[in-house]
Amino acid sequence: KTNQIISSIGYTYGFGNTFSTNGVNRTVENKLRDFCNVRDFGAVGDGVTDDTAAIQALADYLTSSSGAYVIWPAGTYYVARTGAPETVNFEFVDCESMTWDFVGGANISFKADFVHSSSLVSSKIVFRNCKNLTILNIETNGNVSTGTKTGSEQGEHGLSFFGCQGVTLTNAKLHDHPNDGLYIEHIFSGGLISSSSERFLVSNLDTYNNGRQGMSVIGLFDSTFVNCTFKDTGNTGGFGSYSPGAGVDIEPNSTLELCVNNITFINPSIKDNIGPIFVSVNLASPTYPAIAETGNADNVTIINPDFAVGSTSTGSDQIILALKNASISGGQSNLNGGTVKTHRITAAYSDFLSHLNMQNHTVYGIDQCFLATLY
Repeated sequence: KTNQIISSIGYTYGFGNTFSTNGVNRTVENKLRDFCNVRDFGAVGDGVTDDTAAIQALADYLTSSSGAYVIWPAGTYYVARTGAPETVNFEFVDCESMTWDFVGGANISFKADFVHSSSLVSSKIVFRNCKNLTILNIETNGNVSTGTKTGSEQGEHGLSFFGCQGVTLTNAKLHDHPNDGLYIEHIFSGGLISSSSERFLVSNLDTYNNGRQGMSVIGLFDSTFVNCTFKDTGNTGGFGSYSPGAGVDIEPNSTLELCVNNITFINPSIKDNIGPIFVSVNLASPTYPAIAETGNADNVTIINPDFAVGSTSTGSDQIILALKNASISGGQSNLNGGTVKTHRITAAYSDFLSHLNMQNHTVYGIDQCFLATLY
């Protein structure tokens, strides 16, 4: 009877059109469906109880949904899933116009060493083929220091996007994951893009203590990163790191078409990583006819960066911008420190020579600056 009563109570936006001249009559039950709370699916959020089943129920509920506002109340949502054959922990597919809001420091904490596939597809949380997403204040903790390294890249990223458009990610903390904090890629079919990732606005992202990269960009178009920090990659205690151990790595996998284009970083801070500061490489030679004179990554702009080599850093190429069009303006790069003293800014990768425009950028402590022509 209670459910029957709730479903029959009417709801009109603006309290009977007091504040609205075109309010729509809906039931309270229908109105409540606009919002969902992870605790409605059984999550406890006490940092001890395994909330795996509850978050999986949330994922099942939201798949192919539209317009949901998902609330994560204050608490630590512990995920102890460790069993095969999971290649991801939780996957949200074909969602539209969805908002996630982590309230009062809410965070998701993952038990290390869940069984993973041998390929690089395992992730903690995946959004696939989603449109118009807003994610606020999310924090994910992979607890990598308590895990065991298997010898192969485990593919355990904190937050992954495949073929998503119109994504706003604000105030995110993605840390202590065996591989990357943030991973972005297109959906490919036969080496060609079938669903692109594009129009991302990422602001105040903080990634740290991840094992492979702070962020990997495999496929992305027309996106901006503002006031983002990528630090301490590879400083994961006894777990160690995976190559390249970079702050940011832009590395398309397909050689058949342009995969990364028109990416802007404003006020990025990248420091104290065991590997390079910033890597953007072309895996496709300019001789590929389908992407002649472009390669598979192009047009990366870095404005007012604060870059610094970490004391544990190895390798000589700290900033690699192998792109037809790349630029750095303002800011500084402090290349003192690390175990190799010939830290270089290079505009070359394999046979790909780039146009790198540098203006008003201060570089400290460098012995070799460019391996290709500076334009």
